[in-house]
Amino acid sequence: SSHFGQFRSKMAAGPLAGIKVLDFTQYQNGPTATRRLCDYGATVIKVEVPNIGDPMRKLVQLKDGYDLLFEIFNRGKRSVTIDLRKPEARPVIERLVQWADVVAENFRSGTMAGWGYGYEDIKNINPKIIYGSSSGFGSLGRLSHLGCFDMTAQAYAGLMSAQGGGPSHEPMVVEHCAADEVTGMTFAFAILAALVSRARTGEGQYLETSQLGALCEYQANGAGLPTALKNGRTRNDGLPPFKFSPTQTYFIDSEGKWFVVCWIVQKFWEKMCQVCERLDLITDARTRGLSERAKNVQFMKEELQKTFATNTRAHWIAALQAVQIVCGPVNSYMDMIEEPHFWDNHYLAEVSHPHLPELGKIMVPGKAITFHGTPAGPVTTGELLGESTDAILQEMGFGDEIESLKRAGVLQSSVGTTFRDRKAYPAPPKSKL
Repeated sequence: SSHFGQFRSKMAAGPLAGIKVLDFTQYQNGPTATRRLCDYGATVIKVEVPNIGDPMRKLVQLKDGYDLLFEIFNRGKRSVTIDLRKPEARPVIERLVQWADVVAENFRSGTMAGWGYGYEDIKNINPKIIYGSSSGFGSLGRLSHLGCFDMTAQAYAGLMSAQGGGPSHEPMVVEHCAADEVTGMTFAFAILAALVSRARTGEGQYLETSQLGALCEYQANGAGLPTALKNGRTRNDGLPPFKFSPTQTYFIDSEGKWFVVCWIVQKFWEKMCQVCERLDLITDARTRGLSERAKNVQFMKEELQKTFATNTRAHWIAALQAVQIVCGPVNSYMDMIEEPHFWDNHYLAEVSHPHLPELGKIMVPGKAITFHGTPAGPVTTGELLGESTDAILQEMGFGDEIESLKRAGVLQSSVGTTFRDRKAYPAPPKSKL
């Protein structure tokens, strides 16, 4: 389309440079996926509700005005405000869809279709579009119409029960909104896989994942869910994970500092015992082999703990690492900040926010991947609500219509309008189920 000839995308460096994402996601499990794409070069236009925006904007706003979580999940994206429910919005959405390679959304199943922007609607506008949906429960089954947040997904998927030590014990939430983050990584992977497929076949497609589905796959990597599926039983000892493990666990030193030690195979068990001067544990019938250690794991740990309590963790880590034993300190977040290794690898970074210059350098999580052939740009910041609305619509070929759309309430009339309660925006259409 001739509308896009002058489109001046803020194309970042990186392997995904040139990939264009139209992002309707909000909260965490969707935005953390599209942020990953943005981090490595994709141009992401984030569509937000006029005068309201992504609720994450004000969920954790600090006293200094910094929107902590919104910034983490939406850095580098361009913010436009469009009210999808108004019919006057359709020409704008159609032009954005024509521009995009990817449409991403994370509403309840059927919500976008209820607004007239489901996959078939979007495909009619751009036949090669990759349309990604990330819901709470998936599009099939009796739960598909329900809303979902991170803790809900952890509860349904057995993760809270497992983390708490089993069904007879108080459940425990896995930190960092694990369901949202695992789903975000799964969603980003799915989008990239669909883009690879399109590059090979020329065909776009619809893809979907969910918090429930992502957590099921995530837990397949541990002993809990596979054991329940295969043997019909689940752990119910009430203990923290790996407190008593025959292959890796944690200890406390003479100064009250924690550290972890891993001896996955027999040769490392024997090396560890040699470093600890506990040759008796190599020959003891209760600890000489993996099966024996599994049966007597509490005895094993108590004996090792007696030894590790005699010196500092710095001493033990140095001695163990000298013989290639995998081990390390249990760091706090403040310990991480002080550890130069995180900065050397750009896992932690600093940014200056253009709208909050008085804050100076702000420390933030960096990027986990380094591409040596197509390096990504530096970590950036998020935009104000609707900051790029006018610019993007102009780049898409709109002129005088922009002011008309503002008067009609399709677009926000100003930038960074104060957050309002979500009740000001109509609820999603009721499920037909």
